[in-house]
Amino acid sequence: MKRSTKTFLTTIGSVMFGAAIFLSPFAINVVHADSYGDLDPFTGEPVVTSSGVNEVATLSNRKLLSDNMYYDFYEGKFAYPIDTGITDVCSNAADGMVLTEPVYLEIPEGVSLMVYKDGQRVDLYSEYHDRGSYTVRYNSSKGEQQLFSFTIVGPKTGAIHSYQLPKSFRVDSVTLNGKEISTSRNFIEMEEEGVYAIAYRCERTDIRYYLDVTIDHTPPEVVFTGIDDDDKARGPVSWEGLKDTDTLLVFKDGGEFLYEDNRLTQSGRYTVMVYDDAGNGFTKNFTILIYLDKNGFMFVGVIALVIGALVGYLIWQRKHMKVR
Repeated sequence: MKRSTKTFLTTIGSVMFGAAIFLSPFAINVVHADSYGDLDPFTGEPVVTSSGVNEVATLSNRKLLSDNMYYDFYEGKFAYPIDTGITDVCSNAADGMVLTEPVYLEIPEGVSLMVYKDGQRVDLYSEYHDRGSYTVRYNSSKGEQQLFSFTIVGPKTGAIHSYQLPKSFRVDSVTLNGKEISTSRNFIEMEEEGVYAIAYRCERTDIRYYLDVTIDHTPPEVVFTGIDDDDKARGPVSWEGLKDTDTLLVFKDGGEFLYEDNRLTQSGRYTVMVYDDAGNGFTKNFTILIYLDKNGFMFVGVIALVIGALVGYLIWQRKHMKVR
């Protein structure tokens, strides 16, 4: 009887000790294939702390989404650790995300960032509104490194032909012109034109995201007249088919040129750029050669009349000269 009681107490003690270890939010240190050091008891993610103003802590309010991207539940933003992880850059855009809304960057003091838009470096701002494909890079001890990327599109666009969802994200549903279409788990084909309504979620945070966009890949149908097959014009150049939502820019001899009544009359080298509201467009290059228009012919006619009158007067004057 005494032995049974002792065994029972020993068992109870072991269970209580195990429960104490399980419930304690501190002193959990296990080996993890993708982490090191202490792990958060709630998320199972590594706990990283540092001293100073830019402190980073992977606590229960953070979730690891990829090798270099966390989601912060408390702040409602994505965090990208820099170098050793003692600080990070935050944004409302996940790496590879397509958005129709502005994207902000929270940049810690002392972090050197470079932002590229469509391959060209742009000024560093806390928020970006312009449509385009962006890449955020930073200077590290190993040189310039890519941190994350994102794409901003308008409500109507021809800039994207597909959507590869960010890591740890999956498709919930996709409709095209109101009808549900089938897709893969994390890739959406968007070659077909129409209105897309995309609902997807992050598998690790269970937060849902939406992308509503109209896809239009057809360039504007603007027709130019007065230009031959050699892209030369021997008279005025005009065009038709330009819609109210289209944009037409004219450059003459390298500088922007203001035109009137959809017509170009001055001689010179022209570059005309046409875009629609989806960003589709084309460029037309041509040269207007020197020519005489109606006003030019009238001017030449007047000059000819003046010269003819002067010659006639001189002849008449010579015949009627008196020899003294």
